[in-house]
Amino acid sequence: MSVANLKSISHWLRHLFRSPCALCARFSDGAEICAPCSLKLHNTPWGASGLSIDDHRITVLWREPYGGPLTQAIYRAKFAGSWGEAQTLGLCLGQLPRLWMGPRPVLLPIALSANRLAERGFNQSTMIGIGLGRAWGLEVQKRWLKKIRPTARQVHLDKSLRKNNLSQSFVAREHVRGRHILLVDDVMTTGATLREAGRAVIAAGGILVGAVVVARAQTHQANHGDLKNSSGKTHNVKSRDIPMRDNLRCYEYPSRRFG
Repeated sequence: MSVANLKSISHWLRHLFRSPCALCARFSDGAEICAPCSLKLHNTPWGASGLSIDDHRITVLWREPYGGPLTQAIYRAKFAGSWGEAQTLGLCLGQLPRLWMGPRPVLLPIALSANRLAERGFNQSTMIGIGLGRAWGLEVQKRWLKKIRPTARQVHLDKSLRKNNLSQSFVAREHVRGRHILLVDDVMTTGATLREAGRAVIAAGGILVGAVVVARAQTHQANHGDLKNSSGKTHNVKSRDIPMRDNLRCYEYPSRRFG
């Protein structure tokens, strides 16, 4: 059966059972995301940030500033076990320009510690990666990156403590050697998590080509209690260079529409 036929059947079943929109839970007339939410996404800026990892520098692609229309879904995917929403977030990421040239990379979700994975039951970054892999046609390897020690949640730490909290907390398996790797996570604030995971990939001989996250947060937005867009409005922006903290520079561009 073709992909087009599968999508048609999925749309019909969602309409038949009055499945809700993945973002607002209202009836979506068969679509994963309803028309009003799609319009909000269309008007939400996406961007790319540069992240320094020792002697390397990578591009981190993000779908929205933290507090945008996807932020509530990030929260539900992470803390309410909403697997379907996590995969939808990955599909939203898949609407962005592809970040690589040359060999197709492998998607490597940011790993959780064994304790955190047992507590939560699943890794939201893996589910986001699965959705993104479907959209971009890329392989997802959830076991190639391992978190070897538990750490305090980054959201509760200030910038000065984040780096030490994650230091040498990841290890990459030998499978990454010689492979082009794209890291996947839900939110980036200072970039400390991506930086440590990237170091592990590079140390194991992997070729780190970049990272993809759903949302880009400023340090003062890192608390997950701040879930709503303070302005309540969406907006388009023209390309501009915005200085960011922690060796990050961010470039915003007009967004693309989902689907």
